[in-house]
Amino acid sequence: MRINDVVITAISNLFRVYICWKFIRFFFDERKVEARTEKAVYFIFYIGTLLFFVCLQSHGINLIVNLAGIFLLTLIYKGSLKKKALAAVLIYIMNCGCDTLAYFLFLNSNQDIPETQTFSIVTDLLLLICVIVAAGILGDKAKKELEKGFWVLVMIPVLSILMIVGIGTLGLSKQGIMLCIGVGTLIINMVVLYLYNMLQEAHQNFYEKELLQQQIKVYSNQLETISQTQKKIRHVRHDMVHHIKELYGLAVADKKEELLAYLKEMEEAVVNPKEHVCTGNYKIDGILNYMLEKAENELKKVEVKVKIPEWLHMDTFDLVIIIGNLLDNAIEAARQTDEKYLSFKMTLEKGVLFIDAANSYCGVIKIRESKILTSKRDPGDHGFGLESVQEIVRKHDGVTDVTYGRDTFKVRVMIYMKSVR
Repeated sequence: MRINDVVITAISNLFRVYICWKFIRFFFDERKVEARTEKAVYFIFYIGTLLFFVCLQSHGINLIVNLAGIFLLTLIYKGSLKKKALAAVLIYIMNCGCDTLAYFLFLNSNQDIPETQTFSIVTDLLLLICVIVAAGILGDKAKKELEKGFWVLVMIPVLSILMIVGIGTLGLSKQGIMLCIGVGTLIINMVVLYLYNMLQEAHQNFYEKELLQQQIKVYSNQLETISQTQKKIRHVRHDMVHHIKELYGLAVADKKEELLAYLKEMEEAVVNPKEHVCTGNYKIDGILNYMLEKAENELKKVEVKVKIPEWLHMDTFDLVIIIGNLLDNAIEAARQTDEKYLSFKMTLEKGVLFIDAANSYCGVIKIRESKILTSKRDPGDHGFGLESVQEIVRKHDGVTDVTYGRDTFKVRVMIYMKSVR
């Protein structure tokens, strides 16, 4: 094998390893694997498959080595062996499918099948199309950005393939020109994929930053609420002897109305108006008190009923996201109406967690691609909160039911608890 053939093969194989990594991420959570270990394993896979192909040049051995290598890559991720084997087979079948399609593209152009290197470049571009389409179907965090530029991303590799096949069909190039154009096209598409990956990570970081900022506000509000409550309790406790004497005197004198009035004053002295909910779970209490205080300030009528145990066998972070998004959407929609009404209920009944949010709304529902758009001012956030809720509920095998009438919008979430502590 000539030196230029080895170089082209090395670049093409590097591209395939990157595509393979992108596909594997659709099946497994890469955050649970140490980055250094992941990079080392993929580097070994790249060098191993490259050496086998260059040294042996046997399609049979190459098939076995690649399939076994992809399966070994999946072993560093958490998941069942069945899932790992299935992922490896699906990825390799997709690879073979792109090889076959590339073969027929040249076969149908009434020309000789090109050199292996040019053939591999076309296959890599087909794989790029597959990974972009798969990201739109399977990738949770990629969906938002893909919706904006999906066809642009797909058309770049498609046009690149047409360019390579077209030049060969017209007979305008020699092997060297074909290879140069092919390498240039491959590099351009690698840059596009790299930029897309950066855009995807930037979007994820932005979303995580928004969540972190909300958490900081929630915890700050909860700490302030707890501090105020404790301060009031200390004052009442300090004067408890005097209060008992006063209550005793009113009871002996049979002054019932004055006794009740005095007890009412004591209750008001202890109760913190910012503490709307107290379940014992500081994270849930934090988000509820923060959002409900916001609702009390912006709306006319707020009804709340929360009856859950202190601990639930469910990821509290996910539950906080559900509560936060439901209340945020409900408050935003209700504040734009004359009624300014919000009802929120959260109960645990027979092992099922029910979360009901109802609010007044302007009566206009916007739907795009089967998704309900919210009434938020930022168009980039349309439907994102409700979509996040639905994804998390599905993750916990729950159900989300959305209904709306002439002036009331309702969302019911049902999540089955495996056990309650």
